[in-house]
Amino acid sequence: LLDLGKITGYSWVSAGLYLALIVALYGLYGFGYRLVAWGRGTVRLSVVMLFGAALCLELVWVYPATAADVFGYVAHGRLLALHQVNPFVVAPGEFPADPIVPFLAFANEPSPYGPAWVLLNGGLAQIARGNLLVEVLLYKSVAALAHLAGAGVVFAIARRLCGDTQRARASAYLYAWNPMVLWEMVGNAHNDGVMMLMGLAAAWLFVVRRDLLVLPALVVGALIK
Repeated sequence: LLDLGKITGYSWVSAGLYLALIVALYGLYGFGYRLVAWGRGTVRLSVVMLFGAALCLELVWVYPATAADVFGYVAHGRLLALHQVNPFVVAPGEFPADPIVPFLAFANEPSPYGPAWVLLNGGLAQIARGNLLVEVLLYKSVAALAHLAGAGVVFAIARRLCGDTQRARASAYLYAWNPMVLWEMVGNAHNDGVMMLMGLAAAWLFVVRRDLLVLPALVVGALIK
């Protein structure tokens, strides 16, 4: 349960630096949008996606300093794959010898997520076999891939709706480079990005008039979270 406050000692200097970094990031984000949206095609989609991937790669290696959710995902996966119990009924705290328990904010609560996500938890736990670093990196990699795929779907939706490649490229930029989305989805490895990938897929299916597939896509998202 090591968070940003504990890392920085809850000092006012650290809080000021953190605020300054956030403001600077959003300033750069806004400047980048201006270049992409009004750069007359000088910034290609490949550049937007490549640098978006670089940001994701960087954040894959960052400690999730403002959320402990990823450790909960790890615990629920271990319940299913290693302890052979139902994560919707059994809480991680019932296995106090598991090294993941001290990392949990809600050790005595069963999984609050959807069955599709819990099945993925179990699959990743089966791959990692109790290696916490590998497990966290796997979840962050899943989040990074979902984030980049979401940016691609945003581009496809925007191009379909407005017929303007430059505006569609700017839309993908707004999603792929958003500092808050990057930090929360990849830095903290939240599963919201995976859920919203299915929501975006449903929106794309709607705009291309594949109506019968819209509801199934939304259901998959709901089964994640």
